[in-house]
Amino acid sequence: MNSSKYLRELFMQFFISRSHLKVPSGPVIVKHNLYNQSDFTCAGVQQFIPILVGEQEPPAKRLVNSQKCIRLNDKDLVGYDDQHHTFFEMLGNWSFGDCSKAEALQFVWEFLTQTLSVNPSHLYTTYFGGNEIHDADTETRDIWQMMGVPNTHLFACNAERNLWSLGDIGPFGTCTEIHFDRRMINSKDKKSKNNESQTSINFDSPHLMELWNIVFMKYNRHRDGRITFLSSPLIVDTGMGLERLCTIMQNCNSTYETDLFQPLINRMSELSPHSLTYQGRWGHEDSNEKDTAFRIVSDHIRTIVATFAEGLHITSTRKYA
Repeated sequence: MNSSKYLRELFMQFFISRSHLKVPSGPVIVKHNLYNQSDFTCAGVQQFIPILVGEQEPPAKRLVNSQKCIRLNDKDLVGYDDQHHTFFEMLGNWSFGDCSKAEALQFVWEFLTQTLSVNPSHLYTTYFGGNEIHDADTETRDIWQMMGVPNTHLFACNAERNLWSLGDIGPFGTCTEIHFDRRMINSKDKKSKNNESQTSINFDSPHLMELWNIVFMKYNRHRDGRITFLSSPLIVDTGMGLERLCTIMQNCNSTYETDLFQPLINRMSELSPHSLTYQGRWGHEDSNEKDTAFRIVSDHIRTIVATFAEGLHITSTRKYA
């Protein structure tokens, strides 16, 4: 029922029914790298940057897609934690001046709590608390409160956490994130263990999984340090990792237990000359790092396949187009 294929399509149809045009994933290999130092597409919004800065017109005011992404900045965590990957799919929707903050957040909340029936008490939200340059995003805070999110599940965070950009130059804006209390997976408890979640929100808690990031793109940072406004007064850019969504909806303890990874891991076990099997052990319990190796290899296989599909061969020292 909650297969990755089903959840991906459910996301698409939800936003299509709300006047979003479905567009294909952009290439995972960056051809024209104007605003990002990475050689790979690392966020769904990347292919739309020419639209954000006013160089192109969007095919529609509202868009939705599933973007293939590669991020190497977290590569040392792969296999050792249960939610970071070098390759992942980003479910995203965008509005180019056609959607208010309130409507955008209502879409997100409706999809999670009504379409997917996620218990709202298992969700935590953040918003930008302001700094010496930018005011706090109290509008987003007020919208969440009006939608019924209690203050115990709503937190102001600093620019490092809730001012989002692709890099040192290019479009950026304040963001609001939704986190899921992972202790609720396979739990019969109806409410999260609030005290610990309140103190650990957005600080890499092992209990909390960042699920969805909603960015309100408003500014453009130029190479000379100038900050100007984007072409539209409000550009909504959202992204939710399919792997993490599957972890929640398939009641798994990690992304590696979902249907996105299990076929790979099972096949690796079948091909093992020593009849090795994946047992889902972590940390000190995985003393010989056998299960860690399963996770790392399965992650890297997905990344290599994604790059090979676009004609890029990677070696240990350099890449070849």
